[in-house]
Amino acid sequence: MNDNLLGFLKSRPRAVGDAFRTNPRHQSRRRAMVSWQQGRETRTVKARLIDISRMGAALTSSTSPPTAAFVRIRLVGSTPTPWIEGDVVGIEPTDGTYRIRIKFREPCPTIMIKSAVLAPHTSDEKTTRPTSSEQP
Repeated sequence: MNDNLLGFLKSRPRAVGDAFRTNPRHQSRRRAMVSWQQGRETRTVKARLIDISRMGAALTSSTSPPTAAFVRIRLVGSTPTPWIEGDVVGIEPTDGTYRIRIKFREPCPTIMIKSAVLAPHTSDEKTTRPTSSEQP
């Protein structure tokens, strides 16, 4: 196993603020779901993880939540992760999709980071493009 990755998985989160960018980000292409409240309804869309750290993540999706929205994200696949709460800190439109930057409300659980960084990708995860879907 890569020594940098092992150190990342063993590291404790650092305080948000000046040290925010000192939490290393690791790339991932795992499938994910992003959920938020839209009026009285819960909106859930498919997404794809771009990168993740103890304190935040970036995802891409064909549908974006409102700016500064409270969201929940989870990784999906053969073993879905628990939902983790966060706040949208930025949305960037890119080629018909949106890059969604999320700051977690609590440090990201190790189980989610391991799943994002270490789990093998299926051929479905490598080829599918995220699309929008609503969940009742």
